[in-house]
Amino acid sequence: MASWFKVTATALNLRSRPVVKPSTRLATLNQGQLVRQLGGSTTPGWIEVEAKVGATVFKGFVSKAHLTPAPAPAPPPVPAALAAVIPAAVHLTPPKGVRTAQIAMASGLKAATGMPLPRKPSDTSAKKVVALHAAIAWLDSPTGGRYAPGAGKTYCNIYAYDYANLAGVYLPRVWWMDKALLAIARGETPEVAYGETVREMNANSLYDWLAHWGDDYGWRRLTTPDEAQAAANAGEAVLICAKRKDLSRSGHITAVAPEPGAPVGMTATRVGGKVTRPLLSQAGSVNFRYRANSFYLGDQFQAFGFWAHA
Repeated sequence: MASWFKVTATALNLRSRPVVKPSTRLATLNQGQLVRQLGGSTTPGWIEVEAKVGATVFKGFVSKAHLTPAPAPAPPPVPAALAAVIPAAVHLTPPKGVRTAQIAMASGLKAATGMPLPRKPSDTSAKKVVALHAAIAWLDSPTGGRYAPGAGKTYCNIYAYDYANLAGVYLPRVWWMDKALLAIARGETPEVAYGETVREMNANSLYDWLAHWGDDYGWRRLTTPDEAQAAANAGEAVLICAKRKDLSRSGHITAVAPEPGAPVGMTATRVGGKVTRPLLSQAGSVNFRYRANSFYLGDQFQAFGFWAHA
C-alpha cells in the first residue's frame, strides 16, 4: 500500500536529488499538499515522492522532517458545469478618447504596420518557430520604448503579455478582482473596469495565475529546463516565471526562445546533453532578444515554474 504524507512546512522544495542546491529545485510544494512516497533514499532524512502540482505530476526528493503521515486522498468529485466557473479571458481596452500612460501600459498593443500575425494552432512546428522569432524581432523594434527600464521600474510582465498575444495564446495583463470572480461564478458578466473589476498583473501574480489557472487556458506545466527548451524548439509558446520571497519586490517572467532559427551562436547551455540554461528572450533590468540564462535559480525567488502552450 502506498504511503501518503502531508507537507507541514509553509513551502517545501521538491528536488531532483537529495541535495540542497539551487540547481536541484524542481518545484515548491505548499503547506497541506499531499505527496506519495515512491521510495527511500541513501541520504538519511530524505525520501523520494510523487506530487501533483497543478495538472503536472512531479517526481523528486523532499526532506522527511517537513512531512507528516496522511490518509490516501479520496477521488475528487466530478464538478457540474465546470465551464461556467472558468472566467472569460480578459483584456483592457481603453474607453474611446481615454488613454493615459498607465492605461496604455495595462492595455494590449495597438495594431501597427509590420506587426506579425500570431501563430495558428494548425501551423506546422516549423511555421510556429518562424512566428515566434518574428514576434521577438518585432517586439524589440518599434515597441522598444514600451519595455525600457527606468526609475526603478522594469516591464518583464508586459513583454511576456505581448509575446503571448503575438504567439496566439492567452496570458493576462489584467485579471479579474475577487468580487468580479464571485460575480462570474454566479453567472454574471462584469464590465471590464480598471481598478474596479480588473487589476494589473505583475510577475509575482502571474506565477500564481499560471499555477492556479494556467491549465484552464491551455498552459501545461513542465518539470525541467530541458523540457522547456524542447517545447520552444517545437514551436510552442513557453514561459518561465519566478515568484519573489519578498512580495514587495518584482518577480520575473521570460519567454523561452526556439533555438532553430535563432542568430548564430544563440543556443541554450547544456551539460551532459541536458539543458541547464534555456535560451531566453525578455524585458527586465536588462532587455535582450536572446540569451542563455537560469535566473530562476536565484535564492531571491520562493518558487518558479516552466509553462508551455501548444
